[in-house]
Amino acid sequence: MQTTIKKAISFEGIGIHTGTYSKMIVNPAPENNGIVFSSNGDSIPASIDYVYDTVHGVNLKHNNIEIKSCEHILSTLYGMGITNAIIELKEGKEIPAMDGSGKAFVESIEIEKQASAKKVFKPTEPIFITSKDSAILLSPAEELKISFVAEYNYPGFTPQYKSLVISPEVYLNEIAPSRTYTFTGWVEKLKKQGLIQGGSMENALIMDENGALNGLRFPDEPVRHKMLDIIGDIALAGVSLKCWIFGIKSGHSLNCELARRLKCTLT
Repeated sequence: MQTTIKKAISFEGIGIHTGTYSKMIVNPAPENNGIVFSSNGDSIPASIDYVYDTVHGVNLKHNNIEIKSCEHILSTLYGMGITNAIIELKEGKEIPAMDGSGKAFVESIEIEKQASAKKVFKPTEPIFITSKDSAILLSPAEELKISFVAEYNYPGFTPQYKSLVISPEVYLNEIAPSRTYTFTGWVEKLKKQGLIQGGSMENALIMDENGALNGLRFPDEPVRHKMLDIIGDIALAGVSLKCWIFGIKSGHSLNCELARRLKCTLT
């Protein structure tokens, strides 16, 4: 069945990359609406067709509207099974970072069932995409399963692996609380690139060669957040999936390429 949220919910805060204030309201939407962003009277579907940038986040643009860092709110809605919602940016262009995870979003969601059947797609053929030392594999399955290997050439970081069958309960407890993260040795370079202008220990997990500087919510929090990101990125295909997705060091660019290929398969 399709679902929406029972009532509008509001979020506000700093965008992690722009460093500017933004306010967002997630509104209920009718059946067959899908997930749509709106701002200043314009709207843009949450679709891979409108992705224009995937450097440390997923940004959408269409006509006069631009939405930055949409992956966490999309992941939350997809992970909780929400198929219809209107995400309105009242101020700013970037989704507020909150604490860097999906925790604040999922804790506010109340699900409203709708009468129409939701679109479910079970791929019939595997998809395998590689780029340098990263890869992502999709294989047909009877449910949505996400597996991921996180590995970095950074002192003290041990490779992490996690695999979960995704349901609203699993998403709520096992994935949503995991925060976006960075290493202290990356911070200066990212800031010079115009990124993480609003990043802090309040909205990101910060690590150095000795481990987390601001505590861990899970021993393997980084790999769980990579799973959160994949879910947000494949949500841009616009359909509920039955498949197994296995990412090996993949990021937004590779994940979005998978969503793009899935969208082509649907059409």
